[in-house]
Amino acid sequence: MFILLRKLGLLLALLVGLFLLIGYLFTYRYPPLSFDPKPLPRFIEQKQFIISAQGAYLKTSSGPLFRAYQPNVSVEIKATEDASIQFSIENIHPDASFTVSDPALAVQAQARGLRRDIQLQLTQAVNITLNFTLPEKSSYRFGATGDTGGDKELSWALERLGEQNVDFILHLGDVYYHSEEVGQVHQRMNQATVPVYTTNGNHDYNGPDGNVIDTYLRNIGPLNNAFRLLNSCFLNIETGNYLFPASKGERGKFVREQLASFENENQDCQAIIFTHKPIMDGLDVNIPELDHTLSGYDSAWLIKQIQQMPKPVVLAGHIHQDFEFAQNGVQTLVTGSGLAQADLVADKPIAKLLIGEISLDQDLVTSWINNAMPLDYHCSKKVHKSLNKAATNNDEPKEKEKYKNLVTSLEQACGH
Repeated sequence: MFILLRKLGLLLALLVGLFLLIGYLFTYRYPPLSFDPKPLPRFIEQKQFIISAQGAYLKTSSGPLFRAYQPNVSVEIKATEDASIQFSIENIHPDASFTVSDPALAVQAQARGLRRDIQLQLTQAVNITLNFTLPEKSSYRFGATGDTGGDKELSWALERLGEQNVDFILHLGDVYYHSEEVGQVHQRMNQATVPVYTTNGNHDYNGPDGNVIDTYLRNIGPLNNAFRLLNSCFLNIETGNYLFPASKGERGKFVREQLASFENENQDCQAIIFTHKPIMDGLDVNIPELDHTLSGYDSAWLIKQIQQMPKPVVLAGHIHQDFEFAQNGVQTLVTGSGLAQADLVADKPIAKLLIGEISLDQDLVTSWINNAMPLDYHCSKKVHKSLNKAATNNDEPKEKEKYKNLVTSLEQACGH
């Protein structure tokens, strides 16, 4: 019996060791337990040419269609022989300039909202570069919000922020609350007036019908990326999932690359991190089951890395509130009330949207505006379900009647 137990113990130790080794080599993610996904390609190769992009990824090979994940994008075309080339790129600012490395080449670029359709005819083997560049200014404005889901609340947030004369919008994650939203999100984002750059939320990885990360990567954007405007370095660092080990995988590699860049070419750059879960806990509560912040080794490792960045500011969602705090030398602004449910319950403006402004002569300046969502935009099933639950569980007759009437009004407004 002792020998059997010893063998079982050795086998268990071997399996645990193998599990840890695989995680160290390939990086586990949870929940659910899975491996670190690889980024989507940024190029397409055909018989006569190769199209590769910096600042955009290949969304679909038919077309082909690229999607930009930063304001300034360059596309390199290498043709080995005569070729007729057509492709499109979406999420480009409507006022972005378009330049060609060889002005003698006739390149047609048609703008349709946030999309550019490109056509060119090459009569010889050639290498050319196409550049889409945000208009040069001394300052830029951006909007930020999170946790909108993918129903009409998302459209309202993009519309409301677009009215604030912003140059782009940062969405802080959680766009997939319900299965029907999965196919709507990229369409709503493409209808915005300015580009939208998104960080991955926990609902955007482990979604309403299971794992939706492949859909997210294909339609929305990468898990980690960075871009610079003026003296501000924007870092999209994913916190929608936990990683094991926390310092490994694509996220770990990305963060180490950014730290190296701050020691070299980006020494004068302020780090503006946009992510889903707050890295540190700014809520004065102690409820273990309330998952309102990143925790464990992921939090400890990221805090240590971010503290090494110049004048770091973290923009986060996940918590369905709006507030800001400073902790451990890091300023954090949480703007996660994209559903604006608090406005419905309180019958007064509570939910906010964040506005940021960067310029050459000062660090990031932020301000808040009311979400001010009209009633007929509150169409998320997540909100309706929550209000129905409140109506059912409330013992106070007046409150119960209030929630029931509110649900009825929303169902009529949204056609549910």
